[in-house]
Formats: sequence, structure tokens, C-alpha cells
Amino acid sequence: SVIGADLLIKWAPARENAARATVVAGLAFDKRAVRRNTIKRRLREILHPLLPGLRAPANIMVFVNKNAAKRTFAELREELIILFKKAGLF
Repeated sequence: SVIGADLLIKWAPARENAARATVVAGLAFDKRAVRRNTIKRRLREILHPLLPGLRAPANIMVFVNKNAAKRTFAELREELIILFKKAGLF
């Protein structure tokens, strides 16, 4: 796992030939479902084009911190790319 300012990623090698990812935003992030779903949609949109570029297929989980709600789309994308590089996935 690799931790950043607003995101945490955990991964494991995939048995399939394709990478998969999921986003976890629990009640600790925000009690309102609308805000949890908004951040999950944003991160899924960021992840979609990044997954085919991974070195090897992996199953990835992205956990969201409370401060992620204050970040813009570009800032979240930048942090996710940095975390993937730290993890050796890129």
C-alpha cells in the first residue's frame, strides 16, 4: 500500500489480464451519500484512462481521506499518478 495526502491505494497482482479498480469512501469521509458518491465518480473517471497504462495487471483499491473533497479533479489526478509511480505500477 502507498499513502498520500488525501488518498491511499492498496493493490495486488491480478490473475486476469486486465486491471481493475474500486474506490472506497466510507462514512468517515462524509455522512452524506451524495458527497461520497460524487468523490467516487470523480476518482473512477480519473482511473478509467490510467488502468490500461499499468505495467502489469493489478487489482487496486483507492481509499479516500476527508480532505479529498476539497481537491479539484486535476489535483486528485496528479496525486493518483504520483501514488501509482511510488507503488511501481507505472
